[in-house]
Amino acid sequence: MSLTNLPRVQTEDEQKQLCVLLAVLLAASSYGYQNSIQQFSQRLFSHVKKGYSFSNAQVAKYAKQLEQQELIWKLPYGPHYKISINAVAYICVNILKQQPTLIRPFLVEACQNYYQQDKALNFLVVLLHYFDDKNNNRKTALINIERDLDPHFVNLLGQSRFSKQLWEVLPEQWQQACLVHFIRGQFFNLHDSQSWPSLLSNPTLACERKQRIYLNESMAVLLQKNDYDELLIDKSDQLLATFIEPNINAINGNQLDVTIAQYKSALTVFRKQHGKGVYPGEITGLLYITCLFASGTATDLKQLLTIKKWYHKHFGELSYISQASDYLLDSDPIVHFKDYRISSTLEYLLANPNALPALFSLLLALVKHSKDEQINELRGNTALLTKLVSYAQQQSHWLGEQCLTLANWLRDDTPLPDQGLLQHFKRVPQWQRWLDEVSQIEPPKQNQRVVWQLDLTHLDLPIIQPKVQQLNNKDEWTKGRKVNVHDLDNAQYLPALSEADRSLIQVIYNHAGFGYKEIQATGAVLQALVGFVGLEDHHGEPLSLIKGEFIIEIAQDKNECYRLILQPEIIDENDDFILIHSHSNCYQVFIFDDKQRKLDALLCEQPNNLTQEKLPQLNAALTALAADHHISSQRTEFAQVNNVRQGLCDFSAVIKLTMMGIDVNFYVMPFGLDGPWLAPAQGATTLAHNDDTQNNSIVIKRDLKAEKRAFKKLLKALSGVFINKEYQQHSDHHQFFVPPDISQAIEILENAQKDNALTLSWDENTQGMKVAKSQHLSLNLNDDNDWLSLSGNVSLPSGDVYALQTLLKAPRRGSIIKFDEDNSLLLDQRLTNLLNRLEGMQIDDKNTPDDQLRIANARALPLYQSVADLGDVTFGESWQTRLAKFNHTIEPILPVHLVNILRDYQVVGVNWLMQLANWGLNACLADDMGLGKTLQTLTVLQMRSSLGASLVVAPKSVCHNWRVEADRFAPALNIKTIDNASTCEQVLANAAAGDIVVVSYGLLPLIGEQLATHEFANIVFDEAQAIKNPLSLRAKAAFALNGHFKIALSGTPIENHLGELWSLFNFLMPGFLHTLPVFKKRFGNADKNQQQADTLKTLVSPFILRRTKQTVLTELPEKTEINLTFALSEKEQALYEATRLNALEQANQEDSQYITILASLTKLRRACIAPQLLLANSKLPSSKLDTAEAIIEELLQNNHQALIFSQFVDVLKLVEQRLQKRGINYCYLDGSMSSNKRKQQVDKFQAGDAPLFLISLKAGGTGLNLTAADYVLHLDPWWNPAVEQQASDRAHRLGQTRPVTVYRLIAQNTIEEKILKLHEHKQALADKVLSGTGDAGQMSKDQLLALLSNTEL
Repeated sequence: MSLTNLPRVQTEDEQKQLCVLLAVLLAASSYGYQNSIQQFSQRLFSHVKKGYSFSNAQVAKYAKQLEQQELIWKLPYGPHYKISINAVAYICVNILKQQPTLIRPFLVEACQNYYQQDKALNFLVVLLHYFDDKNNNRKTALINIERDLDPHFVNLLGQSRFSKQLWEVLPEQWQQACLVHFIRGQFFNLHDSQSWPSLLSNPTLACERKQRIYLNESMAVLLQKNDYDELLIDKSDQLLATFIEPNINAINGNQLDVTIAQYKSALTVFRKQHGKGVYPGEITGLLYITCLFASGTATDLKQLLTIKKWYHKHFGELSYISQASDYLLDSDPIVHFKDYRISSTLEYLLANPNALPALFSLLLALVKHSKDEQINELRGNTALLTKLVSYAQQQSHWLGEQCLTLANWLRDDTPLPDQGLLQHFKRVPQWQRWLDEVSQIEPPKQNQRVVWQLDLTHLDLPIIQPKVQQLNNKDEWTKGRKVNVHDLDNAQYLPALSEADRSLIQVIYNHAGFGYKEIQATGAVLQALVGFVGLEDHHGEPLSLIKGEFIIEIAQDKNECYRLILQPEIIDENDDFILIHSHSNCYQVFIFDDKQRKLDALLCEQPNNLTQEKLPQLNAALTALAADHHISSQRTEFAQVNNVRQGLCDFSAVIKLTMMGIDVNFYVMPFGLDGPWLAPAQGATTLAHNDDTQNNSIVIKRDLKAEKRAFKKLLKALSGVFINKEYQQHSDHHQFFVPPDISQAIEILENAQKDNALTLSWDENTQGMKVAKSQHLSLNLNDDNDWLSLSGNVSLPSGDVYALQTLLKAPRRGSIIKFDEDNSLLLDQRLTNLLNRLEGMQIDDKNTPDDQLRIANARALPLYQSVADLGDVTFGESWQTRLAKFNHTIEPILPVHLVNILRDYQVVGVNWLMQLANWGLNACLADDMGLGKTLQTLTVLQMRSSLGASLVVAPKSVCHNWRVEADRFAPALNIKTIDNASTCEQVLANAAAGDIVVVSYGLLPLIGEQLATHEFANIVFDEAQAIKNPLSLRAKAAFALNGHFKIALSGTPIENHLGELWSLFNFLMPGFLHTLPVFKKRFGNADKNQQQADTLKTLVSPFILRRTKQTVLTELPEKTEINLTFALSEKEQALYEATRLNALEQANQEDSQYITILASLTKLRRACIAPQLLLANSKLPSSKLDTAEAIIEELLQNNHQALIFSQFVDVLKLVEQRLQKRGINYCYLDGSMSSNKRKQQVDKFQAGDAPLFLISLKAGGTGLNLTAADYVLHLDPWWNPAVEQQASDRAHRLGQTRPVTVYRLIAQNTIEEKILKLHEHKQALADKVLSGTGDAGQMSKDQLLALLSNTEL
């Protein structure tokens, strides 16, 4: 019988029983007759009643009583007992409260006879020592759970039946140390008025704030009270609960995957507070492991196993939360429980009100794992099930309710609920579980294996070594560790051995040569390794051995006498094998015995007079030999005895999928299709092969020269397969990369197979590959008003059909779409390009039908151009109108006075602009500087002048040029310039057809709103790169303008990065290139990703016309660019270095900003020009300006005119001072000058009145026509080469008749040289998107720092 209340020891009989219990504990940890249970009982009771003699019969009697009370249990061997955890509490309470006279005797006995470590005895000794010291006024020691006691044992005491009574007798300092353990043990026992929450109200006990928060939220979940805060000192701490959300979802039985994810997220927060790697116990831990068990996925069950191990390690195997995880995982399969064991386990758990979590999990395990017979047997035990129901009814919280539901199911077969956590625990019929197990049966997974390493470094002394490999978590075999062959007999390796391994081990034992540390493979061992699976070389690479056959070759010496030669030659007769490399990592093994040695000896002694006269006798002897030997001869007289075939020159090609596309590996098949495939024209000349159709091997002799000739002929016929036609003819490797259009290469290979030139096959990992070509595609285009819709199918000759949307959504690498392991699709280049373009054009819309692709109306032209050449394209009715417009071109009538002025390419440009205007589309004219973009645009504006007023936005320096050019080429147009904001309203009010309103970029943000209220027939943005920043006020004002036809003029539509192109097109056609975030996502890597670049080019190319001077102006004189380097003086170099180091120190500070680094770089660039730019009163000469002055002097002597550019106005002022001192006439232009003054300076220079023109790069780098100059001098290099190019082209443009020379002055060993290197790498990104390839982008902070350092870029 079990005790429900801890009894008090008061009577003499009870005192005797207590002494026997103490004796059982002491005897279990001691040795010898004097330390038997009877002797210990005698000595202990003598302190209660002197002179009393304990008999063995009395010991047996009281032991029986203790066993019935479940305070001890008898061990299966001998008269030995073990005390229960409840007995420890029983002893503590009764010794301290009822029998204190036993404290000292017990401690004396324990200290004298304590030989064996026992956790219960240790706890009692430490506790009673404390009280003994206290009773005798000795200093008491502070207790430390980890050091003095076993934490697992304290956990068990906390969950024992008598834990509350034990708690009351513990000293206050012990209570503090044991508080967390006792709360954990008693957590679910709340029906007693003195339950554990009352402990936290004790002001003498301290509980950490984080622990109170955790316990309070656990109680709130258990009691199902959202506002529970009774355990908190600061009630606001209720908001800091960690597991509330996953706990509530778990109790409600909501989506398990989401709930488990929430637990994992909350665990991260929990561990930051409670320690690395910890898991919660109590209700949270129970709910978490139950959810993992209910989920049942391999990942979740693995996590449950991890948590179980953690509970075992930190709480102990017998803690109830550990037992709960054991029951769920069915660690001790419940189906194997005998009926009495299930009943006794339930009885044991029902006896302890703290065992609720283990009871709950056991009931769940019965639902999931038990057999029907076990359930039926339990249902026959009415008393036990009634007790179970009563026990559950006493629990006034959520877990008690769940146990009651499960108890009613077990007793009455009451159906489990369809909601809450228990909805995931429906009982599956036993027969169904049996069928599931049968259908899912798999052979046990092999976790280790043996491989054999054969070291062939010395072919005459091969060394064999076994290795044991393990299967890791990725299902990959490890490299393995070497083991002694004799150790393979150990039990740990036996499961890893195959039958072949066991046979090989026996051969090694019987025939191998055993050295000190190595095993030499003899002929018998090598013969056993022929065809052996699991053989590798000493590098770990797969190795194979094949059987070699000796051949008797018939040769004729110079005297025309026949000689018989044994191949291969036996060098050492003491050996029993020969190893010869065959092909790849394959070797031939030739085994010879006494018979072979005898033949070899006879052949060595053969006569030298076997002439043709002796041919009959020789043939007769060879006929006898041919029965057991292979004889080779190509001579006709030996045709009857020749049994060695001539190797075939048949070839095969294996196609393999790779990261680059596909590889094609070629092989020769000397035995035909079923024999070994070898590298062409390489390897052994004689080979043996057993095709399993006969016992004897087939032996062939290869003609390597013939193979080489045949292979070369094959490769020549397949030249279209290879990227580099020379590579495949001269390489020893037989792996050939195919060109970008993979399908074309495969078609060539397939045609070769049809012509019987080779046998074509796919690599085993590429077996499911099918080829799709653009001619297999059918498309249907429709116009749905708000967007264009596109649908289609790819129909293969095999009958497989793939929807266009399926191809777009499937993961694709280049031209290869892999649907699954056995199903892949290889696209030809045309189809690949189309999918890339459609991906870039489509709208991201969740409402798009699965069989349809939606594209914005603005992308109709690039869409049409992308599909127009396909054979099977159907256009909807509404598309017909659009098609008619695209296919109908109108030849515009040029103004009569411009017919003979416009060049041919300019006429093409005008026609192109007018065509787009007629289609209702907009344009970017991106011709090189100097090709007449202004003239072409003015022509279009004149032709469209009747439609209304036009707006031209241009840099301030160019605004006047529009008036000049209009007066010259379009005098019918009226130029109205808005010089300031006050005149804007009046100019706009009077603007009419035939008028051109000209506005500067500087004024645009100020009058943008007024301009946006007016609708223009045409809007032109000259030098449109000025709106490259979409976040600038200037760009935002441009985006708001309204016009029927918009033109962007820019020789450099992309200077730094692709965001500039997006900004330009957002002005031309808002939304055409998607939103900026989508644009960056789809095309952000176009500078590195050719696929993105090609797609973007397809989108924008219909709207961009770009011509270079080299292609259209063959008559334009040559332009020469010279980088003129010079050295700084020593003092200048010292000043430069000091400036650099100071700038580098500032830039490397943690809080340094990007703008700060740029400012430092500007200072460093100025240090390269003149010391006076850094030190105002410096008298140091400027090496750069001295060099510039020398060049200027030479130019003037030879009657040249030159443009002198600098980014810094104060540099131009220093040059100006030098020119004034020498009395040299010059022109000058910077950003501070008015339009009239600019015009005066330009006219003066063009008229030849001044040989030099000093120009600020920013103010005069664009829009000016300065063809009077034939030299250009850049005093300081600018970051962007495109800006310098624009400035140089002020001279090198239409109208220039002389060669132009451009000088850049570069200081050696300075930042200027690094800027030139940037020019090499930072070619315009436009080349990639608009024409070909290139790379550019904004500089990062690291790149800027590299410019400051002495390191290479």
